[in-house]
Amino acid sequence: NLGGRADPSAELRYLVEVSEDSQRRVLERAFEGEFDKVLVCASAAERPSPSQLELVLREEFEAKKALVTPSTVAAEALDALIAQLYRTEMESLGKPFVAEVVAQPSEKKTKAFCSNFGRQLPGGDDASTSEAPSSLFHARPDAVLADPSVPYFSMDAAAPLGAATLMAKTPLPKGASEFSSLHIVAAAGPLAAERAQGVASSAERAGKKAVSYSWPAISPDDINAEYEAFFRITSDMILNGADRASLLVFVADEGSQAEVAVAAILGMLPFRGMQVAFVTASSEHVDPLGCLRTASGLFEYSAQQPERMGRCPIAAMFGPLPDHVFRRPLAAWQPLKPTPTAEEKPAPFKIGALELPMVTFEGQYKAGVARLAELLHGHFGEGLFPVVAVGETGDALGYGRDILAAVDALGCPGFYFSHASGESF
Repeated sequence: NLGGRADPSAELRYLVEVSEDSQRRVLERAFEGEFDKVLVCASAAERPSPSQLELVLREEFEAKKALVTPSTVAAEALDALIAQLYRTEMESLGKPFVAEVVAQPSEKKTKAFCSNFGRQLPGGDDASTSEAPSSLFHARPDAVLADPSVPYFSMDAAAPLGAATLMAKTPLPKGASEFSSLHIVAAAGPLAAERAQGVASSAERAGKKAVSYSWPAISPDDINAEYEAFFRITSDMILNGADRASLLVFVADEGSQAEVAVAAILGMLPFRGMQVAFVTASSEHVDPLGCLRTASGLFEYSAQQPERMGRCPIAAMFGPLPDHVFRRPLAAWQPLKPTPTAEEKPAPFKIGALELPMVTFEGQYKAGVARLAELLHGHFGEGLFPVVAVGETGDALGYGRDILAAVDALGCPGFYFSHASGESF
């Protein structure tokens, strides 16, 4: 807000309005390298002190590189600083602190440029990947990712459904002791609207904040309206105070697979996802862990895909059928692992138990876009149908359209969407 006037170009980031002017100033400082800094240690002692750590501009670092102590010294001092912070916190809580002993790096050199990057495609050198992993992280990925499951709770179709029941039976998100608020979405149809109003009224009587939304009636061939509805409703949820401890209640009209898909995608978009309670009057089960497609057929969700980290937004279902638990195993993780060219620098990375083989392309922009399109086409084949969705900034810069055009040129046309920028998406 500028002097009482709303800034139409401002963005909402973590519920804080950031003006277009402020964003521009920060980006200009970033382009000037003001935030590009390197951590160095002023001491070459065997046990460097955290107090000797310093952040210096990369430009200064490069100029004095020969005089700076090795990065391993800075890493040891940083490790000591982190241990010191944890020790202080644990001691303030009256708990013992045990520092983790970090194994020293092996002197053994990798046999191939991409040996730590993952298994090579045919033709690549995979000799260095034959060594068996020794840690629990590698040996038992199931200790990190569990197979998804969703409980179905039986309810009396004639009895009013209360918010208290939904909050009591729907599993809480990690780290939460209760649901902070309810966000109730009614599917298109009079039955859904009536039942959603009942849930909202019961939440009000219980003193729990509840906000209502309506999923519009959309023609199955209106893909743009479907996409816009997803982002309009989830944006409204964030503006209405939804957080990761909120419960999204989706009240279905027919209880169809398309409605379950809408509920799952709505629950997946805000932040890193909200718990969803799906309410249905259908006399048939719809498996929330199967491949769910919206009415248009363009947008789909599958909790079995390992890249979903075993997390299904549909946390619980409520309907007239007997109690039941849906279970499915996670599919095998098969990431794209190209043999890197001279312009590509691998960046080994993992989230949970999943290896994410990232690559930094250090060549010309157009060549990088063409290379990405080539890899996608080679991995997925002629059946590739790209759906490119970018924020307003990426849309203005043209990144998304360039990638779609490059894939289209290989005989794989698709769809392009843009949405409001922000950390939520």
